[in-house]
Amino acid sequence: MKTYILDTNIILDSPDNLITLSDNGTNNLVLPEVVIDELDNKKSGFEDINYNARQFARLLEDSKIVDIKAVSGLTLVTTTIPSLNITLTIVSKPTYLCENTSTAPSILNDRKILEIAYDYHTHVAHSTIVSLDIMCRTRGLSLGLPVTSLTGK
Repeated sequence: MKTYILDTNIILDSPDNLITLSDNGTNNLVLPEVVIDELDNKKSGFEDINYNARQFARLLEDSKIVDIKAVSGLTLVTTTIPSLNITLTIVSKPTYLCENTSTAPSILNDRKILEIAYDYHTHVAHSTIVSLDIMCRTRGLSLGLPVTSLTGK
């Protein structure tokens, strides 16, 4: 069983990536709360990414909360999407260290995703960041985190 922390672009590329990465429920999928915010922001419009954000919202609507717990300053809300045999854990935290730095607004959300990924990887479970963004993956590597991209369709 593997644990994957997903960047927003994985879902914007295709919500079906959740099915692929879940591997029929054998892998854990983790979504930093920032991903939920970014997807919510992309729901309006007529491009593929807007459709994909709305499709993800419909999947989330069908999910059921199975557990809520706090671990090392993180809040973990575990949900399942029974029809797809997918378990998603949404991870949030009350404050981010990266907000107290001079991080450019254009990359702040990526830094928040990486901060959650680092904390989750360190305090909850060994995990791998999945992103289509080479800059995010490179920054993840610089933090000592395992990273990967999607290959093929």
